[in-house]
Amino acid sequence: MIDVYKDMNTLTKLNIFSKFPLEHLEHLLKCCGAYYKFYDKNQIVFLQGNKVDSLCIIISGSVSIEKIDILGNNTYMLDIYEGNFFGEQIVLDKPSISPYTYRCSSDCKILCLPFHKKYSTDNCKNTCACRLLFRENLLNEIVENNMLLINKLEILSKKNIREKIMTFLAYESEKYSSNKVKIPFSKSKFAEYLGVNRSSLMRELSNMKNEGIIELNNKTFTIL
Repeated sequence: MIDVYKDMNTLTKLNIFSKFPLEHLEHLLKCCGAYYKFYDKNQIVFLQGNKVDSLCIIISGSVSIEKIDILGNNTYMLDIYEGNFFGEQIVLDKPSISPYTYRCSSDCKILCLPFHKKYSTDNCKNTCACRLLFRENLLNEIVENNMLLINKLEILSKKNIREKIMTFLAYESEKYSSNKVKIPFSKSKFAEYLGVNRSSLMRELSNMKNEGIIELNNKTFTIL
């Protein structure tokens, strides 16, 4: 069982627990039977098509979201980081099947909240104040997460590599209000994210640099 006092200051900084008084957060974690799980890099948390048994909040590390199509091809969607979550189906409805594979892209510490386990055992109804506040926060965060996937779909819909790159950079530039963008992954993973070949990506980046469209320093892009 999680020591709710040990990491309380860290947890209250997460958006999903914003506006929570400490006593309400403690109550919520105890009520839903929260616990930590530790994963090694490349270890799978949920496999696509398997049952979701907990809401998972990333405390440290990063998790890759992957989608396997009907032909067995594995598509990298995006990485999520500290403070992000997955498995939200268990809070909003009955436990369901994971639509994606969630694979740790680094060593991870994950807070697991198996809500349905204790709904009827801790004298805490679904409508208690802390659960209602948590659901409100969760819905707000789900909207943000959905925007990431919508942005990814728009990038994939672009006709050529340059359009994909510029669309990605435009989103990141707007997000951080800067013409300097640091990508959070390697060039190989960037190519996977854009749905293109790595050598084709590197060639196009070189062309864009030579044409004075961008400057490139390792993982940092400057839009000129």
